[in-house]
Amino acid sequence: MSEENKNIEDIEEASDVTEEVEETENIDATDTIEEESEYVEIPEELPQKKEKKRRSVSIPAFLLSSVALVLATLMLTYSICAEVFKSKYADGLLKPEPEEITQTTEAELIDLLGQFVDGYYYGDADKEKMLAEALKAYMAASGDLYATYYTLEELLVNSEENAGRMKGIGVNIVNDVCTYMGVELKVLNVFNVMDNSPALKAGIKPGDMILYVGTGENRVLVHELGYDEALNRLLGEIGTKAEFVVLRKNGENYEELEFSITRDNVETMSVKTAILKSDATVGILKISTFDYTTPKQFKTKVEELKAAGCTRFIIDMRHNPGGFQTSVQGLLSFFLNENDVYMQTKDKAGNLSQLKITPVTYQAADMQGCNVDKADIGIYRDLDFVVLCNGGTASAAELFVANIKDYGLAKVVGDKTFGKGSMQTTYTIKGGLLGAVKLTTHHYFSGGDKELVGYNGVGILPDVEIALSEEALKYNFYVLPEELDDQLQAAIKTLNENN
Repeated sequence: MSEENKNIEDIEEASDVTEEVEETENIDATDTIEEESEYVEIPEELPQKKEKKRRSVSIPAFLLSSVALVLATLMLTYSICAEVFKSKYADGLLKPEPEEITQTTEAELIDLLGQFVDGYYYGDADKEKMLAEALKAYMAASGDLYATYYTLEELLVNSEENAGRMKGIGVNIVNDVCTYMGVELKVLNVFNVMDNSPALKAGIKPGDMILYVGTGENRVLVHELGYDEALNRLLGEIGTKAEFVVLRKNGENYEELEFSITRDNVETMSVKTAILKSDATVGILKISTFDYTTPKQFKTKVEELKAAGCTRFIIDMRHNPGGFQTSVQGLLSFFLNENDVYMQTKDKAGNLSQLKITPVTYQAADMQGCNVDKADIGIYRDLDFVVLCNGGTASAAELFVANIKDYGLAKVVGDKTFGKGSMQTTYTIKGGLLGAVKLTTHHYFSGGDKELVGYNGVGILPDVEIALSEEALKYNFYVLPEELDDQLQAAIKTLNENN
């Protein structure tokens, strides 16, 4: 089970540094100290004083005397409270840590806070979790929107996903609603079933809507659970069962179907295809992210569409949050010539670097889907195609769009892109504290080998600007009918004008 448009990150090769052109989704407490009141015995009668002559006092003088009296009272109270507070320290009710409290380094401060938790917290704290959350907060406070700290466990999970592997049953789902038995209910719409997945083998089909999680007496409506909880219950470890009930359209009605599917390793699909309903010569390639499988999948899918009779293509980059530089390099190698500049970057010091299309073979097995073979460079340069983009097109996806425009290879249709012209680098941490940190290290620019044009925070304008209509926006993007997809229709029109 996976959610669409998940940002993907990981370590490249077997080195300690990974460069990404990436995307594009916590607790406090206070302690209260109660102080006892200071008791002062007052005699029932005060000593009698000799009568004095009555004097008249002006109002200003009276006010001045009152203020002085209040100030004197406050000073006396402060003095008494301070003595009480000190006496409580002496009595052991509060235990100051005079030596530790003067320590100032980050490591010493964390250690000091840990001592307080160990010594005074009523419950049991997970110190490892506390440290991980502290490091995440530390990186988040850097001002870098994309900076983060990964625990070793998170790093390993990302490694599997970035290599195109995941645990689950192998479907992509979106939040949706349907009317069933006269009631409008929230459901999980299955808009894609992955190749060779447990879900495909069990008979799950695109368009199935998960109505219940669980089966029999244990089933609970997705409508009651909500999206996040329903998704959590569908996820699980390899070898365990995912049980749920789907609604499947049967003529004008729905039928309920129960499924119990054993979870397994699944190869994700970053490239999905379809043939245009209104014109079987047009193939659609939807690229959802740039992971290590994307270039190889893309070539396979193009050849499959060609074999099915497609001669023209729409490459849909909408809602693609980005991914790896190695992945977009592999994909662009099909369209550019050898030694064409596909990326220009500047670091913090303003140093310029240019990356060019060249043959490359990666040693890491997970990355071999990004290999650039000399024979494959430029094989789709003359392909008849257009590119779709929108505000969800970011990072590596924007780099692809920028190159298509810079080299005049095709028209770009849709909305202005997101504007994430930055590269993140992931550095692994060795030693006692394992994990990794990710930081923005470069900004990149369009212009091919001609000029530098930065678009970080600006975005890239398509050649044909068109937004989705209000009617289209009522639908979830992933189940939007093609006849209502204004941007897709504009892409078809652009293709027809090219011929």
